[in-house]
Amino acid sequence: SIRCKTQSFSFLLASFTYRVLSFSETWLASSDSDSLLINSYHDYFVFRNDREISDDSGRGGGVALIVHSSLSPVLISSFTCPLIEAITVDLYLTFTNNLPYRKIRIITIYRSPSSPSLSLTSLVYYLSLLANDSFPCIILGDFNLPQVNWLAFSSPTQNDLLSFMADNRFNQYVTFPTRCLSFLDLVFCNYDIIHNVSPSIPLSDHISVNFDLRIPSPSPRQYTPSRMYRLADWHSLNENIFCHDWTIALRDLNANDAYIYFTNFINNLLDSYVPLSRPSEFSKYPKNVRILYGKSHNLARIAPNSVASIQMHNRFKSALNRFHCYIESKIVASSNSKSFYQFCSGKLSSPKLTPSAIIDNSVFINDISSQFPMTIHYSVYYSVYADDLKLFAEAPLFSDDLQSALDIVSNWSSQWNLGVSETKCHIVHYGRHNPRKLFTINGVILNEPSNDPSKCIIKDLGVHFSPSLSFSSHISKIISKARTKSNL
Repeated sequence: SIRCKTQSFSFLLASFTYRVLSFSETWLASSDSDSLLINSYHDYFVFRNDREISDDSGRGGGVALIVHSSLSPVLISSFTCPLIEAITVDLYLTFTNNLPYRKIRIITIYRSPSSPSLSLTSLVYYLSLLANDSFPCIILGDFNLPQVNWLAFSSPTQNDLLSFMADNRFNQYVTFPTRCLSFLDLVFCNYDIIHNVSPSIPLSDHISVNFDLRIPSPSPRQYTPSRMYRLADWHSLNENIFCHDWTIALRDLNANDAYIYFTNFINNLLDSYVPLSRPSEFSKYPKNVRILYGKSHNLARIAPNSVASIQMHNRFKSALNRFHCYIESKIVASSNSKSFYQFCSGKLSSPKLTPSAIIDNSVFINDISSQFPMTIHYSVYYSVYADDLKLFAEAPLFSDDLQSALDIVSNWSSQWNLGVSETKCHIVHYGRHNPRKLFTINGVILNEPSNDPSKCIIKDLGVHFSPSLSFSSHISKIISKARTKSNL
């Protein structure tokens, strides 16, 4: 479980060294907030697929991805089958002329050792839908397949995952055992963009895997420097103030100009004699914690399974835990309600909405259109924006085709594990002689917002539509909102 490792996550995020963190076997539940993982670092997004506890699966499992906002992460889909969880996120890169792709797809997987063979077959089918030669696809996680020789890509028995990786030209980059002598945690990619693969500090009984990507560097962290008055040259600053002839400087100035002159003079002195702070890794942590982390990180990289590495990591965890206990005790002892609220709000804040790419040009639009038979292509029109899909058909001539299109969308969403909110789906009938046929999605009847045609108003992308195609209602609402803001 990663619940007891949140202090380590905060330490790693504070360094800003890692833009992407992938976790398998998280043991999280829906009641666990995303703030449990990222604390108060709101420039990160959390993507999760928690295992639902049942008699068949038991507790455990689950996967998560923490991605910095500079990589423009977008959720594609999640996958769940007996004792296997996966989540897929796309990272959109800054455009460069020498880069043949605009995004990278990351798929994080956890497979339980007792997972049935049918679940692995389902996982391979899920991967086949997402793998694409036009952009890099990174597949990583805890696969629990120790019998497979992933360095030689061989297995004593038939393995669907091994066959899939070989057929789709995926390379495996982890060259060291991650638990005892077994290669359980793996990293695959179909492009040569992964390098500097090395073991890192263990966050569990598995060794963590660290690697870099050959992609354009994302924008640096925004940092607002502050003046370090404790390091100021007060002697030189005071000498400049005392030696300045204020009588001559302010003699011909009015009060306003004199104030501007004085503030500019002082600010120039501050710029000259008071240094500005610089962003540094782990700046809020004491020196002993930073030193122990450096030693633990180096030992894990050189001798990951050694006793010395484990002992050094335990020393680092103990020092980190003592520091956090000291901070909490200090806040409680201060009896400062504001500090206590800020501390708690950072840990208990509601999860930030993760960007969703249900509609992605390469995944959704082309794919959903390919699901429609040619007859429907000519009778049903569709429009896509973000996660909104609109279907249009002439009634009553093509009403049956419209229902078929709704069924196709429903089946497609189930295939990609993307739920459809039936309560947010509506039907609008245009025309006086429209037979107003009933339509369903997932077996749920789609109703008009109101039985009264004059009140049947649909809001789509900020615009109110009525069956009469009159926009008087929309105009009146906009005017009313403007008057409210103007206090008229």
